[in-house]
Order: sequence, then C-alpha cells, then structure tokens
Amino acid sequence: MRFFLIVGSFLLGQILFAQNTEEWNYEDFFESFFEEIYTQLDKEKLDNYFSEDALILENGVVYDLKEFESKVDQMRNQFDEEAKSGYEFQRKNELEFIEFRKHEKSLWISLKNSASFTVGETTIAELNSLVSAFLIEKGGNWKIQMYHMSLIN
Repeated sequence: MRFFLIVGSFLLGQILFAQNTEEWNYEDFFESFFEEIYTQLDKEKLDNYFSEDALILENGVVYDLKEFESKVDQMRNQFDEEAKSGYEFQRKNELEFIEFRKHEKSLWISLKNSASFTVGETTIAELNSLVSAFLIEKGGNWKIQMYHMSLIN
C-alpha cells in the first residue's frame, strides 16, 4: 500500500509539473521582460529573466550578466538625469513574435520589437530591433541563456 502511495504521489507531481511547464506563456514572459528591463530599467529584475551564465549580444557588444547589469544601471542613471532636466521619457514596446520552438527543457524564440519614446505627447524616437533568444528550463523556471538584439530599419 505504501508503495502505491509513493508511486501515486510521484505521478501526480509529474502531471502537475508538466501542466506548469505547458501553461508557461512565452509572450507574457517577453512582454514583462521588455517592460521591466528596458522600460523600467530595473536591474534587480535581471535574475528573473537571465540564467547566471547568460550571454547577451546587443548591437555588436558582448555582455555577461554582470556587465549587462552595469549597462542597465547606466541607462537608469541617464534617464534619471534627463528627468531632473524636465524630460520625462516614456517607452512603449510593441512585440511581434516571429517564431517559437520548444524542446524538452529548452526553447528558442525570435521577435521584432518596436519601441517608441515619448516626452509628454510627443514621440521623439522609435527604435526597431530584431531579437532572438535561447532559454533553458531549470526547476520549473525558464531563463534566457543567450540573448541577441540588433537594431533594424
């Protein structure tokens, strides 16, 4: 009887884990990622999205996670300085998902991001980028292990 309880508990755990993995929404993940990292410039959230050994390739520059954290911090400081001068920038991201392929414990994704920057009601810049990422699943959480972003016309 004890054997059946152990096996039954194990199978139930596997079913629940599989449902958690299947219910994971990559679109929500990347919308939150761009909002928290690129719009809010919140370096404290990097660990929510990147694996410890992440490789980040952005516009021809290679970063490890620590270096990318410094970059996010520099951008945050720059935006804060601009705000002191009376320029409150707002960023809005529009994501267009191109391709998504999931394997057992890994996935890759490609997308386009159109980011518009406004001050008040005036759009002052638009940046379009092409993004690809490779994610791994560890302990029920998906993390970006390789991230590549290039600006496009």
